[in-house]
Amino acid sequence: MMRPLKEIPVSQLMIGSVLAQPVTLPNGVKLLEAGTELTEGYIKKIRKMGIKTVVVIDEQEEKPQRPRPAVQVHDRSESVQKVYHTLSHLANSDKVRGRMSVPVIEARFVHVFESILEELVRHEFLLGQLADMYVKDPFLFDHSINVAVLSGMLGTVKQYDRHKLYELVFGAFLFDCGMLDVPAELIKRNRPLTPEEKKVLEYHTAAGYNKLVKREDVPKRSALCALQHHERYNGSGYPHKLKKGEIHEYAQIVAIADVYHAMISPRYHRKPYTPAEASEYLAAAGNYFFDLELVKLFLTHISIYPVASKVMLSNGQIGVVSSVHSGLAHRPVVTVIQEADGSVVPFPYKVDLQENLDVVIVNRLSG
Repeated sequence: MMRPLKEIPVSQLMIGSVLAQPVTLPNGVKLLEAGTELTEGYIKKIRKMGIKTVVVIDEQEEKPQRPRPAVQVHDRSESVQKVYHTLSHLANSDKVRGRMSVPVIEARFVHVFESILEELVRHEFLLGQLADMYVKDPFLFDHSINVAVLSGMLGTVKQYDRHKLYELVFGAFLFDCGMLDVPAELIKRNRPLTPEEKKVLEYHTAAGYNKLVKREDVPKRSALCALQHHERYNGSGYPHKLKKGEIHEYAQIVAIADVYHAMISPRYHRKPYTPAEASEYLAAAGNYFFDLELVKLFLTHISIYPVASKVMLSNGQIGVVSSVHSGLAHRPVVTVIQEADGSVVPFPYKVDLQENLDVVIVNRLSG
């Protein structure tokens, strides 16, 4: 026997109403499954997403047994909303703005990146994978977002056209999707891995590739980012010990972005390295773990201390990065706001680290 349904304006929704049909975002991704009993929180989310009407079961009828969704409704709705919001605002966030040393190249990247993101927020599979990452481990999600941004910037410096940049960014967003198959306790370990655990963890490259390569809506070359991002220039990586030109350039770019952001981020088993330390590591690894020319482009064009970053200098002063030099991103112009003795500077002044070579940034501060 069919239950009577009715479509009502969101403004008339009541706590306890039961959805007769799924609530979907404008891109077709499900926000809430059919059978969901609406709470105050769910109703607020529906209104916030700009949805006008929903279909519910007539309140005068007995509520049917609700189906159990494959993914918990709360986790899926929260994570999809998080991913959708993040991608929709990413191009104008502080993860992007002020990160490149040449303003005209950054403007070109932002313009193309925005158009790519407009396309990707309608890609149900990509949103779903990122949403699952967010549920499993928020760091895994945030790391993928940052790797995609850094990879896209380096691709722009390499003068990739929109098609190639789309393939690179798509692959960078999902390069670690194989980690979804790795047990959570392994991801969040704070101890050395056993040989057996290391094999399980390393298989995430093949698992991610196998997931991506069979899909018609995923570019084949994007899938190589998942398979090859742990290969190394000297052949010491995994899973196939490829070397130099045997590694696709997309995967080489993602590998540099992956290592850099992983180093400057706190992990379960260690504290973060400073951006300067991570940069020194990349520079030393050129033509050993990574292609030297790619490393040079990364360190030259992508600022390790973005504009508006609060930093501490080697002489004890504290300042804010006010501008980044073209071609010398690691030695920006800093506006000093606090002297080494702790006194506040009444009239902040600028120090150009390109000219003051005896002073370097030793740390990035919060706030």
